[in-house]
Parts: sequence; C-alpha cells; structure tokens
Amino acid sequence: MTSKDLLLINERYHQVYMQKRVLNESAQLAKQLVANGKLSNEDFAKLKNADPTKEKVKYVDWMATQWIKQPQPDLQALTDAIKQFDGFSKTNRFAGAANDIQSYKSLEALTAAIHQLQQSEDHASSKQSKNDYDVVVNNEDILIIAPKTHAASRKLGLTEFKYRKCPKTGLPTDSKWCITFKSHRHWDNYVRDERNSFYFTRIKSGRLKNLLLEHKKFNAEDLMVAIIVEGQYGEISAVNAEDADIQHQDLMEYLKIIEPFLDGKSIKDVFVDKKLYAGHLKSLSKIADQNLKKWMAGEYTGDELNLSHAAFTLLPDNIRTIDRSVDLSESEIHSLQNIVKVEGKLKLWRSKIAALNPTKLMVQGAIDLGECKNITSLPRTLHCKSLSIDKTQITSLPTDLHVSLVLSLVYTPIKTIPPGLKINIGWFKGSQVETIPRDFACTSLDVRDTPFARKYSLLQMREMLPNVVRIRN
Repeated sequence: MTSKDLLLINERYHQVYMQKRVLNESAQLAKQLVANGKLSNEDFAKLKNADPTKEKVKYVDWMATQWIKQPQPDLQALTDAIKQFDGFSKTNRFAGAANDIQSYKSLEALTAAIHQLQQSEDHASSKQSKNDYDVVVNNEDILIIAPKTHAASRKLGLTEFKYRKCPKTGLPTDSKWCITFKSHRHWDNYVRDERNSFYFTRIKSGRLKNLLLEHKKFNAEDLMVAIIVEGQYGEISAVNAEDADIQHQDLMEYLKIIEPFLDGKSIKDVFVDKKLYAGHLKSLSKIADQNLKKWMAGEYTGDELNLSHAAFTLLPDNIRTIDRSVDLSESEIHSLQNIVKVEGKLKLWRSKIAALNPTKLMVQGAIDLGECKNITSLPRTLHCKSLSIDKTQITSLPTDLHVSLVLSLVYTPIKTIPPGLKINIGWFKGSQVETIPRDFACTSLDVRDTPFARKYSLLQMREMLPNVVRIRN
C-alpha cells in the first residue's frame, strides 16, 4: 500500500468521522434551549418537522435561534426560507460563506439573500418570453396565462403574478411557485418530463374577488392560483399564491365560481387539452362499459357503481332496481324511465339525462341532477334524502316530494314549493321561487336573489315561515 493510498484512507476516515460527529451534535443548541425553558417541546417538534434535511436536522439550531428572537414567530415564513436555502445550497448557488446557514444573523437577512439570488438572473427579453406564453383569458375580471417555456414562466412570476414581498420594501417582487424560480430544474421536471400544463390565474375585479371571498374556504392568497393540468389524463389540480395545495372539492367550487367570467368559454375550453381529454374520455367510457358488464354478471364489488362518462344512452330494459349507489355523471345516458329504486345515491351531474321514471322513484341517498340541461320534469312521486337540481330547466317540484336533508334549487325556474316539506337545508339562491307555504320546515334557508326575497323583508319572512330557524336573504 502506497503512502498516497494511506493518505486517501485517512482523509476518508476523517470525512466519515466528521459526518458522524455532525449527526451526533445535531440540534444540540435547540435541545439546550428546550432544557433552559426558552423553547417549548412542541415548538422544537415543529421546527424538526419543518427542517428539509429530516433526520439530519441540519438547520434546527439556526431555526430555533431565530424562533426565540421573534415575539410572534412565523413558522411558514421560516419553513419557506429554509427550504429555498437548502435547495440553492445543494446546487452550490450561494458562494463561499453565503452557503453556510450560520452566516445569516436573522430570517430577514436570509430572505433578502434568497431574493437577491433570484433576481440576479439575466432574464429572457420581453419579446422572446412574450412569444412563449398564451393569454387564454384577459378581461376586467380575470387574467389567465399559460406559459410555454421556463423563461416565460420566470418572467410572469416577476411581473403579472408576483406575490412574495421584499423584506425591505414590503412590496411584491416575485412568485412562490417553484416553476418561476431562476433554476429551470422544477420546470423541466413538471413540464418537460411529466407533460403537465400550467395556467397562471389572477382575479382582477372586485366583484369576482367578493364572490370568492364570500366562501369561508377561500382567502386572499386564493385570488392568485396556478392551475395544473396533469399530463397523463388531463386531471386538474392547483396551488394558491402561497404555493399551498387547494383541495379538490374546493378547486371544483373555485372553477364553478370563475366559469361565468371566462368570456363565454367553459372550464374544459380553457384548461383542458381537447386531444388529451378526448383520449381520457374514451378510457373512462371503456371503464364504464366494463363496470356495467361486471355488475350485470354479479361480479362488481364496489359500494358505488361507477358509470361516469359512459357512452351508452340507455340501461338494459330488464333493470328496475340498482342495488347500490350509481355514478352516471357526465355520461350520455338520456333515460332511466325503467328505474324505480336506487339503494344508494344517484349521481347524474352534467349528464344527458332527459327522463326519469315518470310515476315513482325511490332513492335511498341523494339525487344530483345539477347542470343537466335536457331534463324538464321529475317523477310525480319522488323519495330521496337530498335533491339537487341546480342550473336545470325543471319548472316544478312533485306534489308528492319527500326530501329529508337538502333541497337545492340554485338558479332554476322553480316558482312554488309544495306543501308539507320538512328539510334540514334549503338552497334556493338565484331561483324564481316566489311562494313558500307556511308549513314549510327548515333549519337553514337561503333565498338570496329570488322574487320571494325581493318581495318580503326578513321580518315578514320570519312571520310567514315560523318553522324556518335561519333565513339568509
């Protein structure tokens, strides 16, 4: 063995020794702060969880030092800064001492350094980046832009969609979305490799902002979102300006609210690649066919029969009862005249349904006919837990209607509520309801933007409807 080999072994031993020493000494300062009562065990656990190096807890000591300095520590700001620093540090973006977290004496100093590094890039020219994005919608209410290159994404994050504030000036200077960062690594991963598409969306008008903020689930950071159309099937997800995920149910509500402001375009027109979506629909239609065959053969095991996006227009004539919930949302089904009973929920949202059983239908769960444009009437006798006919052309409710939980008539031409109804929630907003019988019973009733609300004061409504607990007008 040569002296050179011995030198290499000794150097490697020293490196391993130092690594073990660092691991053994990790978070010693933070632990001491806990022992001295300056940092609670709960806060220590939060900081360890926020450290992107996980079990190495490389940054916990520095984070703990900053934490106890602040009268009202901001965990999110601290986490964001550390994650960004760690990412830049791994790629050696900081030079010399700046690559050592201990060189920053405050959170403000760290965020300022990160901001300066992000701003240091020589950006593509305005003309070049402008050719690399599509302005999908731009009116007085909303702006939606789809970047096609990293340069365009970066520029948009510094201009139209800047949100993060500079520590010194307090003014927004850039975006928190990682595909707008100087490094193109995130863009390459999400767009080039995974074939995702991004739609940067910003709410502009006061009226649309108010519509969104009326919902308790949406806040100021939701007025600017990045909508992601996933590459394989065109599924939609989103993050808000804080780069926090928007839950799927909330996103669907968000899209419903903004859809009337898209210059006459539908959500699919704006956000979905038509060729990609056509392939997705074909796949879903095939799944629906397979599921129906399995169910008919007694081989389907799921609690809900998934027939969404089905291409068939009718069910077999011999089917009278469906022994579980069934989802026919966005399907081509146009008649269920033979069905008399569904032992679960009946989902027909945005389907082509035009006719249900004209005489009698019993559904043990909820019926969702929302946005079904072809249906104009309901069975004469209808029993279900909840009924939604939002945005349909149904003109009247059955006299023999039994609903126990929710009755939703949002933006329908319904004028009269039948007698004897006792429900939990009534959503009549935007409907043409003008008459509600005195025996109508409800825990919470929303009659905003109806002839009934325009005709009567809240005091008059309370006198007319003694069995309604809360009224929103």
